[in-house]
Amino acid sequence: MLLGLLTVKVSLGIVPVHFIVTNPWFSIHQESPRWLASVERNEEALNNLAFLRREAADSPAVRAEMAEIEAAIEEERVARKDLGIKEAFLGKGNFIRFFIAFFIFFLQQFCGQNSVNY
Repeated sequence: MLLGLLTVKVSLGIVPVHFIVTNPWFSIHQESPRWLASVERNEEALNNLAFLRREAADSPAVRAEMAEIEAAIEEERVARKDLGIKEAFLGKGNFIRFFIAFFIFFLQQFCGQNSVNY
């Protein structure tokens, strides 16, 4: 009984360690240039990309990579323009994928597998 209680306390005590170790990183890391460009913050994206590449923001390599990022984002916007929830579930081949994923998740909950994972 004592060993079981100790195991539970140790496992619950280890969980906050990950948060304590990784949390300071969030205040100092650079945001993704691709994400910044996707939310129309292109100047910040260019500066972060230059920082990550350790080059000046006006260097040809950084400008070319930024142009590629912007082109990819625009291409994705055009491709997703007319898609909606209906396409996500009832699009070609998507219904069976959704059903398989839903069934697997259901079985995990039903048999208690997720409680074992913790």
